[in-house]
Amino acid sequence: MGRVGLSNLHGASLAPGSPIPEPHTALTLPTAGIAKLAVSDLEVLEGFFSRRLDMSLATRQALAVRIASAIQAKSGLEPPAGASIETFLEATARQLRDLARLQ
Repeated sequence: MGRVGLSNLHGASLAPGSPIPEPHTALTLPTAGIAKLAVSDLEVLEGFFSRRLDMSLATRQALAVRIASAIQAKSGLEPPAGASIETFLEATARQLRDLARLQ
């Protein structure tokens, strides 16, 4: 087996200053579901995002599940297979922000 030299590890995708794409940017949820949500839902999501790093992991996960359940009940949206609950919430918030800008 050949060795991988350090020069092989520095490709264009790992260039200094290149942003690493966030997982939620790869998700696109159905617009019909996003349209069922309100600005108040976005405020709940933003509040969670602003405080989540200050929470214990257990509290953070429990709150994310509660918020996701409420979003799902209101919108009919489901987290895509393989996506975490927080990635689902981030994708929902991103699309809800985009929808609000269009209105």
